[in-house]
This record gives sequence, structure tokens and C-alpha cells, in this order.
Amino acid sequence: MPTHAPDGPSTASRPSSSSEDNPNATTRRDNVTTTSGIIDLRGSTSVIENNHITIGARMGYIRVLTTFMIFLYNSDAHRHLLTDLVPLQEADRKDTAELESTAGRSRTSRRRVAAGKLRDSRHFRAECQRQLLRMCREDADSSPIKLTGVGGVLNYECVAAFMNTKGNTETVNRGLATHVQNEDAQLSNRERRRDGSGISNDSNETVQVKVQQSKSAYTAVQSAMAYLYRQNNVKRSEEFKQRISTYIAGCTRRSKSHKQQLGLKVVEGKREMSKAAFSVLAKYFFESGEMEHVFAHLFLVLDWNLMKRAENCVNARINHIYFQDDALVFQFAKSKGHQMGEDHVGPWHVYSNPDEPHLCPVLSLSRYLFCFPEIMKPNSPLFEGTSQYGRYSKLFHAGIETNWMALASLGYKKGDLGTHSCRKGVATMVSSGCTVAPPIVSVCIRTGWVMGGVKDRYLKYESAGDQYVGQCATGKNPLSKRFAASCPYFDFSILENESEQLGLDRKIKGWLDERMDRYRIAPETRAVARVCFASVCYHFDYLSKHLSTSCPLRASKFFINIPDEFLNIAVIRFPWTKSEFTPRIT
Repeated sequence: MPTHAPDGPSTASRPSSSSEDNPNATTRRDNVTTTSGIIDLRGSTSVIENNHITIGARMGYIRVLTTFMIFLYNSDAHRHLLTDLVPLQEADRKDTAELESTAGRSRTSRRRVAAGKLRDSRHFRAECQRQLLRMCREDADSSPIKLTGVGGVLNYECVAAFMNTKGNTETVNRGLATHVQNEDAQLSNRERRRDGSGISNDSNETVQVKVQQSKSAYTAVQSAMAYLYRQNNVKRSEEFKQRISTYIAGCTRRSKSHKQQLGLKVVEGKREMSKAAFSVLAKYFFESGEMEHVFAHLFLVLDWNLMKRAENCVNARINHIYFQDDALVFQFAKSKGHQMGEDHVGPWHVYSNPDEPHLCPVLSLSRYLFCFPEIMKPNSPLFEGTSQYGRYSKLFHAGIETNWMALASLGYKKGDLGTHSCRKGVATMVSSGCTVAPPIVSVCIRTGWVMGGVKDRYLKYESAGDQYVGQCATGKNPLSKRFAASCPYFDFSILENESEQLGLDRKIKGWLDERMDRYRIAPETRAVARVCFASVCYHFDYLSKHLSTSCPLRASKFFINIPDEFLNIAVIRFPWTKSEFTPRIT
């Protein structure tokens, strides 16, 4: 049968036509092919190859390489390695003009102009990023840094010189600093004893010293260089790779040695967050009246209970969340350690904590969905909008600042806690916070940590292990009988006959449908909403007492005028007190 265009003659009789005349024609717009009304998102070969890493990882490499290009530009010995100098010089002139125009009003700007620090301003960085983003595998000459050809090309000495610029300035005791300096001068222990030099920190005099940064700062450069070569389809020499690895090993050893001798902070990165610290922040966000804190509380609690990287929380979608038995279940396509999504889609089980409502992920999700019911529409992201991680990070650090006295009493110092502290804290609590901890294999699989070698091939996901990890992550005590509590649900067994049970069940369904129908919510999301509503009913007295008077949940149609008969049948049960209506306790 011939295909006909709407309101027109057969397209088979037309020799050719534009895409406007023929709806079945193939067109291309911005690397997206449209055929017969179908948008082809598969992409070209170069687009597919560029997806071997995430956008976040790529932009991280671009930032490191931008700093490297600034280093090359500022160095007379290495500037010749930049392949497209003219646009960079023009950007430099723009930055210089901007700084000089503000020099009369800004003391900082005058100092920068006098010091010649003009290459790190916005125009220069933007030009560096533009050149880096246009790199193409099919054209090695597209690299903004010379990797091949006659004459000088990028080599180990240049990269090592760049890594040598990295360091931290610390204030330490002068005697300790002198001792370390003597060790670096390779004085033997016998020579030190003979000349009487040794560790002396009797003086209160301090001095500033420059020490190596942590290993991650140098491995970031190593990874960025690997990306640069790979993106331009140029192979690095084995000597190049080996010497960089040797340099990083030496930096790591020196860094740890100096930290030990000078009494500096030994642990890299942020500290793990204890359950007590988590409780402080969760309670602050839970009892706050600010609408933004409804979002912050759910993000914090999910970040803790899922034990994932923040990117997984950011990318969560409502249609990938459902209830199974007594657990809230999440699915994710991939993670940092499993970019292809293999063995890492889930399901990941999240459980309620009825004894500590401000820590309960089910109650937190309930408050969030009932404050923003439009989120329940099909295929909606759980956290709508761009830069949701940045939004959460800002609220997280503001919460730390507000609750600083309480956190300080738990032994934390300024700068100890960051958004990654949640994952460190819950993984530590779950794996070693009790003598009956879950299997470490289940912990590693849930967190997305690569176990390495044969372990990843032979030790696989099983629901029982993940369910135990999920239960422990709620903060419930595995040694208490309360650990076996079910999630809140509607138990109709207190009613005398089946007709009353069915009648009240239909009444609850109708009450919820009346408030959800306008959003065209999918059946599986309606099931989630029902369990969330049961959690709200079970905790109704707690919510009424502890929520701020300005909390948006108090104005939600899912919270106002809840019938008493609903509140009376919202319960939790244990395996030894369950009824026929109790969800299977896992």
C-alpha cells in the first residue's frame, strides 16, 4: 500500500521533495536524524565514541587540562606546545583590559595586574575550554596541545613540571620543619646523632612550609593526560606512562611521610559522617519550615540510605521507584564504577525507620511527593531542574554552618564534612558498626565499588544481601527486635467483616484518587503514593507536633482533614504479630 502524506497526493508519485513537503523524508538537525517522524537519538560515530565517559568526568578532565594550558602559556619554555596561540593571546588581551579597567577601583585587581597574573581570567579559560572541547579522534591536529609532529611535543618533563606546581601551605613548628628539611637533605641517622641535630619542637615558633598535595590531585592530572591522548587517538609511550606513575608514587610517599612527621591531617578528603551527625542534619532539615529543606531532607536521607554517589540521586526518576513487599525499591542504569550498567541496575532496597521518623526515607519521600505532587507524573525526574547537586550542596553546607555547635560537640572540625561524608559514614556504619554486619560483597555491590579481578566475575548481586544492607542503612539496631518492624501500612484486620474491610479500602483509594487524578499518575506510582500515605497516617501525631508551622506539608491536600478511620488502621507489625494484610517482611 502506498504511503500518503496528510491531505495530499501519494508520495510515491513524487520524484523528490523537501522535508517540509514530505513528512517521511530524512532530515538532520544538530546530529539528530529524524525519519518518518521518529527522532533517532543513536548519534554519529564520533558522538557515540565521546560517550565512553560521562559528561561530568569529561568536564573534570577539561578543567584540569585548562589549568595545564594556563601553565604552558605562562611558561616561556613550554608555550610552544600550544598549537593555536593567536586566540589565546586575544583572550589574554581581553582579560588584561578588563583587569586594568577595574584597577582603579579594586586593590585585588591592582595586585593581579602588577603581578602579571592575567592568564587565569574568564576569557582565557573560556578559550582554553573551547579548544579542548573541539578535539576530535579523527584529527590528531585538533589537539590544542602538541602531541605529535616534528620538534618539541608534550613529554614527561613538562607534565612533571606542572605537577610540581601543586602543593599546600601549612603552618607548623619550626623545629619539626627543620628536622624534615634535614631528612630531605639525606642526612643519615648516624650523622644526625653525631652533630646533635634531631627533632626539636620545644620552641613555640612556627613557620610556613610547602608540602605535596594528596595523591588524588596527581592522579587527576594523570587521568586528564590519558583523556587528552585518547581523545586525539594518539598513543602514549610506555616510558611516559611509567615515569608519571613513578612520580605519583614518590609524591604519595613524601606526602604521607611529611604528614606523619609534621603532625598534619593524615586522612585524605572529608571525614565520614557518623549516624549522630547525620541525625543532627536530618532533624534540622525535617523540622525546618523552608520549602527548600523538604528537598534537602529527601536528598540527604536518600544519599545516606542508597549509599550511592550523589549523581544517582540527581538522576533518579519516579518511574524507576516502586514498592515491593515492605521495601521501597530504586533502580539506576549505571554508576561510576559500572559505566555500562552491568550488574548495577538494582533493585536497591530502602526501608522505613518507624522509630526515628526524621531519619525515615519513606516518610521523607512522602513529605516530598505530597508537597510537590506534580513530581508523580509519569517519567518525571525525582528532582526536577538543572544543577540539583549544586543546589543540595549549598543547602548541605548551610545546614552544617547552622548546626556547627552540635557537630563540634561530636568531634568535628571546620571543613571535616562534605556531601561525600554521607556515603563514607553509612558504608562504615553498615559494614563495621555491628558484629552481625551484612556481607561485604553486598556492601560493595550496593555502593558500586569495584572489588577487582575474579571477585567481580564470581560474586554477584542477590536480593537477600541487599535487603539486609538496606535495613542496616536505616540506622535501626540489628541486635534489637525492633529491627524486624514492617513499614507502616493499612491493616484492615481490626474490622469485623470482609465487607467493612473492602469498603474502607475503597474509601482510601477514592480519597487518594480524588487528589491524584489530575496528574495522570501511573499505577506503580499510585502504589508508592498509597504506602507513603500510610506512613503519613502512622506518623500523623509526630508530624503534627514536630513539623514547623510553616512547613508546606501542613497545607497539602494529602495532609489536611485525613479521616480518623484512616489514622486508626495505619500500623506497623512484626513477624510474630503480622496479619493477612501485613506486607511480606524481608
